[in-house]
Amino acid sequence: MRTFAETADRIAATTKKLEKTALLADYLKSIPVEDAAVSAVFFSGRPFPVWEETTLQVGGTLLWRIGPSFRDEPMRN
Repeated sequence: MRTFAETADRIAATTKKLEKTALLADYLKSIPVEDAAVSAVFFSGRPFPVWEETTLQVGGTLLWRIGPSFRDEPMRN
């Protein structure tokens, strides 16, 4: 989870599309395929089907608060 968040921060910090693509590609290649599939959905910004109006209702503050609890936890299905 930490690497996911760090990658998202690095992507947000640059305006260069090629750099964003490279950062995301490096991250996705560094994790198992199953985790990469889930991560790609969340990096897309649309974790729910387009036809659903469901939103996560999770802001950055909440993510930063709960982030430390995931520090040493492996991703699970």
